[in-house]
Amino acid sequence: MRLKKLELRDYCGYKQISFDLNRDFSCLYGPNGCGKTTVLNVITTLCSSLDFKDQQRVDRAFFPYIRDGASSFCVNGLFEHEGKDYEVVLTEKGFQKNEILKEKWWWPGMTYFAKFDADTRVFCLTKEKWPEFQSSYEEIVGFKVEPDFYDDLDDSTKKLRGCYATGFYLYKPQGKIPFERASAGEKKVAKSLSQIVNLPKERLPHIVLIDNMEMHVYYKRHLIMFDVMKKIFTGMQIVATSHSTVIVEKYEPRSDLIDVEETLKGDLI
Repeated sequence: MRLKKLELRDYCGYKQISFDLNRDFSCLYGPNGCGKTTVLNVITTLCSSLDFKDQQRVDRAFFPYIRDGASSFCVNGLFEHEGKDYEVVLTEKGFQKNEILKEKWWWPGMTYFAKFDADTRVFCLTKEKWPEFQSSYEEIVGFKVEPDFYDDLDDSTKKLRGCYATGFYLYKPQGKIPFERASAGEKKVAKSLSQIVNLPKERLPHIVLIDNMEMHVYYKRHLIMFDVMKKIFTGMQIVATSHSTVIVEKYEPRSDLIDVEETLKGDLI
């Protein structure tokens, strides 16, 4: 499934805006407060199974998103699956139209919102998934890494239940550095990649949403990080946001970038 077009009217800070997302990778950029994360959140809602029977619950869920000064909002998403278009319409009264929810191919995990600002203090990866993580991580940070494996034994039978990398070491110019002493950016990259690698391969999402993918990451690694994510999510649609001047100025192809302020054309309040 792919999201081809998204239209918002009187939703949050948007008076009226339309996004053409009919490509494998789209990156929204703009200053804080222009509504980039709002777009990702509403895509998640459009792909959800929310179905409130109680009007009071609907009011509590959606009325706060009505733009100040307006009395209602409307969000329209045009999706495509195997050559057929599907429409989803959301208002402050709930879903007014949802053509994807009852399809046999639909499932709740079709959209994955990568939370790259999750707790970076904990790292855990199965031994089988370590090689995929290692190759991507080394490509981004530019340092070799070595896993710190832990054997999970059953206390009663002493049988091996699994082997996990609960940390790793980076080989940097100043020496062998444990994961716990890595920089904030290096930890974020590790946490981000481990979340992605841990996704079940038998049922991957169709649409991946990534907010501020490069936050806390050294600017010279931004373009590499974007390229690695695109390779990892091959065959899936990615909608990301960014504040990176490196991405805005040097990313190619330029058609993947969406300037939110330019798209608004004065409608943002």
